[in-house]
Amino acid sequence: VGPSTLPAAAIALDRLGYDFKLHLHDGAASPVGKALAASDVDGQLHLTQNRLEITDLHGRRGDAELSATVTADWGGQTQVSINASAHKLALDDSLYKLLPPAARGVWDAIDPHGMIDADLVYNGNPAGALSQASTQATSRPIGDYALTLRPRDLSVMPKAVPYRLDQCGGSLTLRPNGITLDQISGKHGNGRLTISGTGVTGDRPSWDLKVLAEQVAMDDDLAACLPPAFKQAIEAVHLKGNLTLALKTFKYRAPEVAGGFPQADFSGTLYTRGAALDVAIPVDRIIGSFTFDAAVRNGTLNQLSGDLAINSMRLADRPVRDLKAELEKPADAEALYISRIQGELAGGEFAGGVNLGFSGGQLGPYSLDVVLKNADVRTIAGTNQDIRGQLSASLALQGEWSDSSSRRGRGDVLVSGKKMYQIPLLLGLFEVTNLSLPNTNPFSEGTARYAI
Repeated sequence: VGPSTLPAAAIALDRLGYDFKLHLHDGAASPVGKALAASDVDGQLHLTQNRLEITDLHGRRGDAELSATVTADWGGQTQVSINASAHKLALDDSLYKLLPPAARGVWDAIDPHGMIDADLVYNGNPAGALSQASTQATSRPIGDYALTLRPRDLSVMPKAVPYRLDQCGGSLTLRPNGITLDQISGKHGNGRLTISGTGVTGDRPSWDLKVLAEQVAMDDDLAACLPPAFKQAIEAVHLKGNLTLALKTFKYRAPEVAGGFPQADFSGTLYTRGAALDVAIPVDRIIGSFTFDAAVRNGTLNQLSGDLAINSMRLADRPVRDLKAELEKPADAEALYISRIQGELAGGEFAGGVNLGFSGGQLGPYSLDVVLKNADVRTIAGTNQDIRGQLSASLALQGEWSDSSSRRGRGDVLVSGKKMYQIPLLLGLFEVTNLSLPNTNPFSEGTARYAI
């Protein structure tokens, strides 16, 4: 029997070829089982038996402009390639519902408000996702993708560090294996924060970042997002002013169990040009830096080591220059040790050390030992009297940080010069008491030893 005698219905459909060139206009698009994603869709389609090509595809979502090219092959294993972009895309609740779980995780982590530009590159087999769309969402990526977001009139409030940032810039790229932040920046008041690095969302988010916070005000907003240990320390010393913080490493790990504490390890340098604090002695006009390594565990400062370098500052209205010190808080001790203190005070040289204890996260017992040599008497005395001379002194003091009546100490003072009167002891400088050498007549040399 020849082929010409077969009925038309017997022709095998898989041997039928076709080639369609189509123009889509006034269309709409939405993911399977979800709300409308785009309107005013227009594009060119080329459909064959094993392939679909969509070119010059564009549309709108509200005020946003959308464009894409799509290629789908189903000759063997289904493969889809998408290259899409969006401009002025509003971040609203309806867009959130369209996102896959991984992208929602990023959204939840930074709580964005405003508009973005976005680029998506996707290659993979979405058949599994389509088959599950009507029953449940899948958290496992099917295929390889890179979703890049660029802020546009955007504000964020990251959950890991709840510090609101406006006028955000930079870019964020989401891939199946995590998130990349490229110079993400934003303003908070007159300060600016810039972050770069990588992160992973999910049940236990983690971040590995570099952070630059420039001219950040020490205010209630900043205190609210700091770990409890740092907040308590800042409140204890009444730190005020603007700071610049450059973290070369910041590693954050979410709690292992619900209700637990996150872990953080970081290192960097803190700069100030005019900050002030009060540690029973008023200190202001601080110009210098503190370079450190630190770790936070169980909500408290577990370990800290660093070097302090102050170019200049005022200590109880007396000038201090070239102050250097080493700070250490061992992991197994509830104490901060400030050692190898050296500097210039009122033209003289001073050195010493300070130990600060902690109890329940609060500053507790302390002790200090300082020695001052050959300081200018008139500067130390803070008087307008025409006196000239030098002062050398020592002070050893200890007590409880929150109880001034617990102070105990001892020291000595030696002054020598010309036309000197009631010269305050070194304790006056530290605002412990206002003792002075008991002499109302001019003298050229005086010595005092005291106990508190």
